[in-house]
Amino acid sequence: MTTLLAATDFSEGGNHAVFYAAALAHAAGAGLLLVHAYKAQSSATTLFKGINDVLEQDARAGLEGLKEAVLHSFPRLTVATHAAFGEAAAVVEHLVAELDISLVVTGTRGKSLLDTLFFGSTSSQLCSNCSQPLLLVPAAAHFVQAGQLSYATALREGPSPERLKQFQDYARWWQAQWRLVHVFGEDRQLDAQQQQHFRDWKTALQLDAEANKMLYNDDILEALMEHIAKESPLLLAIHRHHYSFLERLFVPSVGEALARKVKVPMLVLPEK
Repeated sequence: MTTLLAATDFSEGGNHAVFYAAALAHAAGAGLLLVHAYKAQSSATTLFKGINDVLEQDARAGLEGLKEAVLHSFPRLTVATHAAFGEAAAVVEHLVAELDISLVVTGTRGKSLLDTLFFGSTSSQLCSNCSQPLLLVPAAAHFVQAGQLSYATALREGPSPERLKQFQDYARWWQAQWRLVHVFGEDRQLDAQQQQHFRDWKTALQLDAEANKMLYNDDILEALMEHIAKESPLLLAIHRHHYSFLERLFVPSVGEALARKVKVPMLVLPEK
């Protein structure tokens, strides 16, 4: 059975993402794994002696309560829970490596003030490193079927069999059609390789002319924000690309910048 992993810190945003994941799992005929990671700030001091035991008990109790709430809304859903000591992103990555997880779902905001102001650290780490597709769910998003799914791509790669299978699954889960979105820079033209990738995606996803959006803007973030505001897709899918150290100094993360601002779920696809 396909399994969706929903990670939560029990904040309002984290639990909202859990219920989005539950609705999606229900639509997909998938199972749901609820995950919470706990860790004391200073387990080496006498003050915090035994606190991890308390945190574990609270984590398990919190997950069971959340599971009951999910099953109240989706009684036929298969729901499991997992509480673990450690950093949340590391716990999620361990589970992804050990289990057959098809999609990781988490919110874009956590408990702390710093998370609220600067984008949740767990979400940020997963956005950069998660080895499986990651769905970031903002607080304003609710699961809706029937509509458009936007895939924003630089056309650096074509549709591999694995990626195409994922896209077909997502179209079925959301009962939606894909729209291909490409933002042109200053030259406003595709090179030969991009043109081939564009044709391959059109053929693979069976896209008609209206399902292709070519946006002319030197600012990729601005162009995608305008696209979301105008087209209201059910989600925006983007690829994650790693940059060298020097590039990271000068190239902002479009994914994280979008996740801070957009009000639709964002699907972050790992590199091949």
